[in-house]
Amino acid sequence: MGNLKHFELNKYIQKYEIEYMIETGTYLGDAVAYALNYNFKAIYSVELIKEYYDLSCERFKNNINVLLFNNTSQNGLEKIFSDHNIEHCLFWLDAHLPNFFKKEYNSDYKNNKDLLIPLENEIRIIVSNKEISNDVFIIDDLRIYESGNFQKGGWDDVINAGVGGIEFIHELLGKTHDIEKLYDGEGYIVCTPKKNK
Repeated sequence: MGNLKHFELNKYIQKYEIEYMIETGTYLGDAVAYALNYNFKAIYSVELIKEYYDLSCERFKNNINVLLFNNTSQNGLEKIFSDHNIEHCLFWLDAHLPNFFKKEYNSDYKNNKDLLIPLENEIRIIVSNKEISNDVFIIDDLRIYESGNFQKGGWDDVINAGVGGIEFIHELLGKTHDIEKLYDGEGYIVCTPKKNK
């Protein structure tokens, strides 16, 4: 689990005129709390696990510009895009492997790649629902997808389970975004609008 605090968001907000943030994987709400330090018009966050959703609802009950959703990340994104017109967005995509934290989920859930590692489907939903050329994507846990010299170690057992590679990110975002890999922490992928679109 990475940390959005690793990034100084103002450099993206100012350069790309970012107005909104969408997060997948609220967990305890720390990324939302950090984002509240910035001047977003609204912050949307989707959390699968009801316990974490309830905790975050309580934590942010007085923040009217924080909208939380208890759903799969894919369904939550669909709901956000169907109900809200969002331009110039920062995406913090961090919904993955929730069973590492909640062992009691049933076997169907534990074997469901769409729930455990939903990133590719998330990005497909995003690009099919909005114009993305001015959006910024910060994606957590590069180490899920490839081996590398990560500060917090690799995760080769996940890669070896058949989840390796970020080719889908290049396929979906490569035409509109510059894609940078960082090996700090668990690894990040930062996708920023191309200079010459």
